[in-house]
Amino acid sequence: MEEQLSQRSQELPEEAVIEGMEIEAGEINDLDSSSPVQFHELKHRAYTARNLAYWLVFLLGFSWFVHYGATLYFEWQGKHEAAENLSKTFSSWLPIISGLVGGAVTYYFTRENK
Repeated sequence: MEEQLSQRSQELPEEAVIEGMEIEAGEINDLDSSSPVQFHELKHRAYTARNLAYWLVFLLGFSWFVHYGATLYFEWQGKHEAAENLSKTFSSWLPIISGLVGGAVTYYFTRENK
């Protein structure tokens, strides 16, 4: 086992080997306290949920501004058919993105209640 670890560390010198006492079912237990690897699953999940909610809300707002900006531009240029086609596209896009935003924001605000 140690021979495999040392061979792997020689193959990949940029990755540091993390020493553990027991290996069971893919888990490493009793990590050395001097190990620089620190992973907190709950913190990682909260960070991911927050970022996902923020990005989806940003995407909803951005698509709304782009839609209305492009509609104003097309109407100003006299391209009424392009504005109608853009409106149809936005009417298809809005329920999809608003559903995603609603789900992400709901999860973000209710995850602490579990």
